[in-house]
Amino acid sequence: MSDEECQSEELLRLADVQPAKIDWLWAPYLPLGMVSLLSGDPGCGTTYLALAIAAKLTVGLVPRWEEPWTPTDVLYLSAEDSPEYVLRPRLDALGGDANRLHLLPLLPPGNGNDPANETPRGYVQVLDRALRRTQARLLIVDSFQSFLEAAARQG
Repeated sequence: MSDEECQSEELLRLADVQPAKIDWLWAPYLPLGMVSLLSGDPGCGTTYLALAIAAKLTVGLVPRWEEPWTPTDVLYLSAEDSPEYVLRPRLDALGGDANRLHLLPLLPPGNGNDPANETPRGYVQVLDRALRRTQARLLIVDSFQSFLEAAARQG
C-alpha cells in the first residue's frame, strides 16, 4: 500500500484530536454522557451492583466513597427482574430513594401501550421521552443483551 493510499479521508491522526475534559457522575468509573458497561455472567450479581450504584446516587452519595453528591434520578430499563419482588426490595435494602428510580420495562411487540414500541427506533423515542421527563443522569439497561435481542426480533 502506498503512502497516498494510507492518507485517506477515513484516517484520523490522533495528533489532530483536541483532548476534552470529562464530566464525571462517579469518577473514574461513570462519565456523564458516555456509555459504560457492567458485564458479567448470569447470576454473578450485576443487577445487585447496578442497583447498589443507583441507590447511592439517588440519596446523594458517591458510590463506594460515600462522599456527598447531588441526589440523582436514575432511569432503569429492566427486561428480566420483577419490580415488586426483586428491584424494589433490593433498592430498599441498599438504602436507595425509590422516588428517584424510574422503571421503563421492555415492552413486547404488539402490547398496545404505544405503537412507537413496535420498532427499535420507536423504543428509542420512548426512551428519549423518559430521560427528558425524569431528568435522569444515569441510565441502567438490565440486561443490555435482553434489549438487543428484543430489538433484533422487532427490527
